[in-house]
Amino acid sequence: MNGKAIAIAALGGILLAGNAGATVAYNTTLASPNGSPPDLGTSTSGNNASWFNGSGNPQGGFTVVTDNGIELGLRAKQRGQLPIYWNSDNLYYVPTGLSGGAAFWNYEFSIDVRPGGVGAHTLSEYVFGLTISDGVNTQTVNPVTYWTDDSYYGNTAGNTMVAKHVGGLIASDWVAQNSENPKFGDYPLAGFFDPNAQGVYTFTLTAALASAPTEILASDTMVVSTPEPASLAVLGFACLGLIGARRRRTA
Repeated sequence: MNGKAIAIAALGGILLAGNAGATVAYNTTLASPNGSPPDLGTSTSGNNASWFNGSGNPQGGFTVVTDNGIELGLRAKQRGQLPIYWNSDNLYYVPTGLSGGAAFWNYEFSIDVRPGGVGAHTLSEYVFGLTISDGVNTQTVNPVTYWTDDSYYGNTAGNTMVAKHVGGLIASDWVAQNSENPKFGDYPLAGFFDPNAQGVYTFTLTAALASAPTEILASDTMVVSTPEPASLAVLGFACLGLIGARRRRTA
């Protein structure tokens, strides 16, 4: 089975399971960087919520791994909206196409080395990797240093966050987050990403100590799929048919 067939089959499982009564986890939250309750609404610049990457980025829908005192989060979403997220296999469905010169979807990461405000570690003690693959091409960057406009937490008086902090990592930071669009030229997906084509992309976020960069302490993975609209429609009609058959049997 090729990547396209796998993605369509996986998405079919999501739709079928969802219509069978399973819960789609739109509200998977990250630990708040200062220990306060997560803000479940839309984040705004200056709050201390679990996801604080600027205004207009809704909370929820992350696949989250916490290991060895490190919390890593990944998600993909249609810009300005919560993602379609499936908890059992970390698959995100996103649409093809462009809006305002950018792809309809963003991929987003969160790194916290003091989950819930616990501990004394800082980002500078670690090395991080964000690897993106379409099954043929693979690119890896350090997401904490690759972009100069990450949102960091811990670098200002009172440990408040700085949205889209420009200038790079400061030694006292312990959280880094960003929302990136795969369309733009110098970003990791740009070399092999066609926003109008169907594709399957695997994202892996890792953390290791700077003193032992090959020893992975935490790793999070998600798969982003852009099935063809026609295939998605067929799956949708199949689900509706199953629902109708179930109702007829119940009657």
